[in-house]
Amino acid sequence: MTDLTALRGRHELAGLAAQFDLPEGEPRGTVLLVPPFGVSADSLFMPAYVLTANGFRVIRFDPRNHVGHSAGDMYDFTLTSCAEDVAAVLAAADVDVIVGFSLAAPSVLRACIRLDVETPVVMAAGVVNMRHTLREVLDTDYFTEQASDHVLVLGEDVNGAAFIDDCRAFGAVEWKDTVADGEKVRSPLTWIAGTEDPWVLFDEVTEFARGRTAGTTEVVPVPVGTHQFNLNPTIAFTYTKVILDACLRLTGSEEEGRMPPLHEAIAARKAQAKLEAAQARTEELSA
Repeated sequence: MTDLTALRGRHELAGLAAQFDLPEGEPRGTVLLVPPFGVSADSLFMPAYVLTANGFRVIRFDPRNHVGHSAGDMYDFTLTSCAEDVAAVLAAADVDVIVGFSLAAPSVLRACIRLDVETPVVMAAGVVNMRHTLREVLDTDYFTEQASDHVLVLGEDVNGAAFIDDCRAFGAVEWKDTVADGEKVRSPLTWIAGTEDPWVLFDEVTEFARGRTAGTTEVVPVPVGTHQFNLNPTIAFTYTKVILDACLRLTGSEEEGRMPPLHEAIAARKAQAKLEAAQARTEELSA
């Protein structure tokens, strides 16, 4: 396994574009952030910023066939390729906690099963019922109706027919499929769920947790009525606090996590965006 401890900024990891964020001083552990559908690793700056402010090293990466800096086009995104990428990163990096967001949940579970690891997993609004989530997002049940080769999903053009076929082959269609994977994964799970999230039903999350016998599953309720927390800084900050608390607990810390003021995190993100833009211009001029 390659020594990644001193890496900072964007580097290649397992053939993928990854961002490495380092805290001041010796890290208390390493957290891997797996982005949700249609959101790049760059856009996970806020949780990375908060985690590093509390002593964690953070790795966030872009899967293939996804938005961001890795190879491929969003049109070809599938759960299978995402699971392969999560597994590749886990095999290449020493990770203490995995945090998966939304649609990344099935791929994170499958990667843990494939590698037979016990790394603690935190799911932030993790999808447990693909059919329900897609029906809510797209207002159509494409597991019943034939999907076309071009389906607009949250502003992204996706090969709908291929994605649905992959979900079936992957085994991620119904709630019971998540239950089946939950019995195969050995990792302790923490599932952060919005109590009124229309895309991921809170009752299905709690029922999954109650019935799982393969390991511990803790459900952390968040009193929100939306799934797209990345579009609302206040809600994103709420989820981030719960993620931080879970990462501290799962790495054996009893400390109270420090949440920087929201305006501080937003200002830091703007400063980071300016730096990245300047670096991109430099790379273009030197090419």
